[in-house]
Amino acid sequence: MIVFIDTNTFLHFAHLDQIKWADVLATSNLVTLVVAPVVIKELDKHKYSHPTQKVRQRAADSLKKIEAWIEAKNIRQDVALEYNHAHPSIDFSSYGLNPLDCDDQLLAKIIESKKIHPEAEIALLTADTGLRLKCKSVGVKAVSLPSEYQLPSELDQIAVIRRENEELKRLRPVLTLEFPDKSNRIQLTAQPQDKVSSEDIDRQIDALRERYPEQTPPPPPIANSDGRKQKRYRVQDGCFRVNRPGHDSSQRAPL
Repeated sequence: MIVFIDTNTFLHFAHLDQIKWADVLATSNLVTLVVAPVVIKELDKHKYSHPTQKVRQRAADSLKKIEAWIEAKNIRQDVALEYNHAHPSIDFSSYGLNPLDCDDQLLAKIIESKKIHPEAEIALLTADTGLRLKCKSVGVKAVSLPSEYQLPSELDQIAVIRRENEELKRLRPVLTLEFPDKSNRIQLTAQPQDKVSSEDIDRQIDALRERYPEQTPPPPPIANSDGRKQKRYRVQDGCFRVNRPGHDSSQRAPL
């Protein structure tokens, strides 16, 4: 059996190597999955320009897998994979198809394949209602995957996260404050402060001035004959030396 895969199957369903094709297609024969050029084109477009990061990543992952399967020529022993790079050459208008429409390009490829292999059973795997209805109008068999293979949508994932968040909230312990009398409140009475007179303030200021007397500021630096300020102290031999005009500069004060 030959089955063409549409783009949305790669984006919204399990990867092809995770599907039990014999059960899905109800066949024990070899299954050949076909990837059309238009599908590769759409996946490349979604990989770069789709507004959802999840879909962009899914498209990129699918392209990597397709390339590996094409090189290996099969997905597993009972499932082969083919890529036919040739674009369909049938007369689109005779089937009411538009060569600029991606779905119609895929259908044209299947119609052309049916002409080349008239004895083979050929179908299109798609979950899109519009494409399935169009298959009927051009005589193409359409099959779909069971819902168990469909990936959860972002809205479904958000709903799951919200449910998990609510469950975690319910499991979170509820803390309460309790005082020795087993109540959850305490009543305090604020005592008014004594008024302080201006005389008391003056006495406190005088006490502070007496305890911390005003310090005399150090004298200004001594200027040398060239106008530069001279340091009053210098360190030499581990001692302070006092620089005072008219005094012996050899006087030392140990550090």
